[in-house]
Amino acid sequence: MSAETFVPPRPSLRAAANGVVFLAGQGLASRAILFFSQIALGWLLSPDDFGLIALASIVTQLAWTLIGFGADSVLQQRSRTMAMWESTAFAVGLGQGIVALVVMAVAAPL
Repeated sequence: MSAETFVPPRPSLRAAANGVVFLAGQGLASRAILFFSQIALGWLLSPDDFGLIALASIVTQLAWTLIGFGADSVLQQRSRTMAMWESTAFAVGLGQGIVALVVMAVAAPL
């Protein structure tokens, strides 16, 4: 047995392409499900009820936009030094949650 250390192989171009295809397929499937569910809701609900759903959808999407800030991506990229980033990510996530709470409370219909 040699004294060489095992070096895992680098991901190939094929693996990266497979990841891109999978991610694109996931995004397309998600959009298709959302599209067809909106068509089904439009067919089942009255115009007033569909309008309420549309308003709630706008507020929900605004909240997801505020929350989807990218802290989770940073933690995934910094997995080896996660201990240094945990408290910062928690504080950022808590701040994002509070901001989203305030925005949704203000934007909610009374």
